[in-house]
Amino acid sequence: MTLPTPACAAFILATCLTGPAPAGDVANGQALAINWCARCHNMSAGTAAILSPTSFAAIATNRSEDQIRSGIQFNPMHTSLKRRTFTLGMIEIDDLTAFILSLADR
Repeated sequence: MTLPTPACAAFILATCLTGPAPAGDVANGQALAINWCARCHNMSAGTAAILSPTSFAAIATNRSEDQIRSGIQFNPMHTSLKRRTFTLGMIEIDDLTAFILSLADR
């Protein structure tokens, strides 16, 4: 039986402990959030206690990546977004999700 090299073992351990990194461009997600989300959501790190409307840090801290992605796509609480004149593609949703997750208080 061959044991993994120390570098390989460290990579495997780090991946298991942290999980996969979210796919998406954080900087592009931040730009999208500034244009489309800042009207209602606080987008600063360290604001996980702000719950009405929910801050992005609170969303990132208390929801899974899949919940965040679904909330962006399908959340009925976004009543003002029902009238939006733009459509987010999967890349933009990934970017926005990555930005939100970058604000987690974990």
